[in-house]
Amino acid sequence: MSCPKCESDEWKSASFVYKSGISNITLNTSTIGAGAGIDLGGIGIGGGMASSNSNGTQQSRLSLESTPPVEPKDIAGTIFWIIAIILSIIVGSAPSNPVVWILLISVCILYVKNLAPKYQKHLHTLLWNYNKKLSRWEATRVCQRCGQLYFPEDFIENTDNT
Repeated sequence: MSCPKCESDEWKSASFVYKSGISNITLNTSTIGAGAGIDLGGIGIGGGMASSNSNGTQQSRLSLESTPPVEPKDIAGTIFWIIAIILSIIVGSAPSNPVVWILLISVCILYVKNLAPKYQKHLHTLLWNYNKKLSRWEATRVCQRCGQLYFPEDFIENTDNT
């Protein structure tokens, strides 16, 4: 399948363009300077040294456009532990009060029974959409002549003459 923009047959996969367009850079600079001077009041000598280090990542614009979809994160467990920590702090201030313990246990049960399954269903939908986008990204092509990103199946012409 040729490029829909310029009809070139030269292409690379979006994943290859993404990976090949990222460079890790490390820069090191060192400078040494010295000076001497004579004045009526005496002689002076001075010197100095400076160095600089920096590292980072450089990414081409085409690589940036070819970035893969971002995988959704499962935060249900994190939310649960944040709630548990907050409630344990509250319980810690009144350890002998059974009402506080009943409240803590009730909130945990409500979370596990009501909120967690809803979030898991939502996460399942997010993961399904992510896998669909990832599969599409893996099949996406980048034209080597004009830089157009395209998914071949979007431009397949119907050759059936019926």
